[in-house]
This record gives sequence, C-alpha cells and structure tokens, in this order.
Amino acid sequence: MLILNNSVISAFCELKKLQLLKKIIYSIGDKAAVPTSVRAEIIYPEALEAICITSEEYSNKKWILLLDHKDLKKYASDRGIHEGEAAVLYLAEKQKATAVLDDFKAREIARKGNIKLTGTIGLLRIGYQECPISTKKELTQIIDKLKSLHFYIPRDAEEYLLQAKKQPSNSPRK
Repeated sequence: MLILNNSVISAFCELKKLQLLKKIIYSIGDKAAVPTSVRAEIIYPEALEAICITSEEYSNKKWILLLDHKDLKKYASDRGIHEGEAAVLYLAEKQKATAVLDDFKAREIARKGNIKLTGTIGLLRIGYQECPISTKKELTQIIDKLKSLHFYIPRDAEEYLLQAKKQPSNSPRK
C-alpha cells in the first residue's frame, strides 16, 4: 500500500493528471490511501471524489482509501513536520507500507526510521518504467510542467528521473 501525502496528490492535480497517479499505482499492483489529516488538507475536488471511507466503497471512481490515525506522538510536530506528514509516516510504519511524500524533513525522518519511501519524482519514474507514461518526451513535458508550477526538482532527482528505462513487458517487477 502507498500512503499518500497532500503534496503528491496536489502535484498530480496541478498537472491535471490525477488519473495518471491512479494508473501508476495500478501498474505496480498496489493501492493508495491517505490519512484523515491529509484528507483535511486536500483542496482539489477530483482528489476528494476519489477517496473512499471503506474498502467496500473501493471502485474505479473511488480508489484512495481513507485511513484513520490516532497516536502521532512518535512523529509529533516538534520534529518539524506537519500533522499530515506525521500521519503518513505513522501509518506507513504501522501498515508496513510506503510513505509517499516530498517534504525534505519528513523524508529524512522516514529514512532514519527505515520506512519505505518514495515521492512525486519516484512515482513519475515508476510511471515511465511501467508504461503509464509512454515516452521520454511525455516524461520531459511533465517535468517541465512541474517546474512551471514551482515544484522544486533538484538536479540529481531530475537526472535520476530522466535516466529511467522502460521495463521489458515480460520481466518480473522488483
């Protein structure tokens, strides 16, 4: 399972590519979830409409599961992160899931806690490798659009993204 933070959802919504996020997640045979505190931060109607309260509601339209959280003491705001980021880390650790966030401080905490981690750039790389993003040109256009939206992409992260290779269709996923 991928536990999404608002920054990642917002990036895909700003790109007008929330369905691409869904395709990327499905391409790796996974599911997405958001903590209740992240849901409270989401401002994009298409993202809000994709959230389901129970797994029984899970469908083509509602594909992001809402997860409740209670105790965030371990990831409290005195560590320099917001409640949404703390909830993503808490649930990723509790569920043995992947935290999907872009905030530097939250990523640092995830690494120190050995929490599986990716972010917008990592998902775009997977999207290119697994084919929801069909060409390098399309990938470059997405990168350029992100930059035009003032999404910070460090040079090494952009190089990492652009070095992605398509996975052969018959090779097993890691």
